[in-house]
Amino acid sequence: MAFGIRSFKQRPMLPFFPDDWRGSPRVQAMSHEQRSWYFTLLLAQWDDPRGSVPAAADQLAALVGVSPEQFANQGGIVERCFRRTKGGRLKNAKLAKIRTAADHWYAQQRANAGVAKWKSDRKLLSAQELGTTLLTLPYLTKSTARAPRAHLASARETYLAACPHDPRCRTVRLCGNRRELDAALAAGRLDHAQAQRLLRTWGVEI
Repeated sequence: MAFGIRSFKQRPMLPFFPDDWRGSPRVQAMSHEQRSWYFTLLLAQWDDPRGSVPAAADQLAALVGVSPEQFANQGGIVERCFRRTKGGRLKNAKLAKIRTAADHWYAQQRANAGVAKWKSDRKLLSAQELGTTLLTLPYLTKSTARAPRAHLASARETYLAACPHDPRCRTVRLCGNRRELDAALAAGRLDHAQAQRLLRTWGVEI
């Protein structure tokens, strides 16, 4: 499938990372219904001009298409996955970063080619090419990251030295994920079978 550039809305595609979705303890702790609500709220944040969703429970319930009571009874999604902004709304931090990267890419394309040229040339860009381009942006890649400063490296070593896991984690991200998984297990949001599947996804030998 290809998209005509002249027909693009501001953000025609939401990049989705299946491994991150499957490997998230928060997502795995949700019911199928909660996952659909969570994804619906992510889509609402993506399309919203302010890049956020309302904080009021009745408005959130309306976005996912259920009653306020039903949404409240299933609670926890908003608290675990969104943070309140200074303006009193809610925002998922990771999606906000991806949205900023997409806006930067589209703005750069408009600046390079010019809106008039886009309308006259009617060039086509495949969905795969667009997704690949977004993933190469400096906002989302590690290759352009600066080398860690001495105090950051020291903090990393200190964090990993206190790793409670066996086998010991080699990266801060893995250790953080496993600590979050431990908390989900302790709170009863995950069972041991789900935890083992996540560990295998992360490459941890059980």
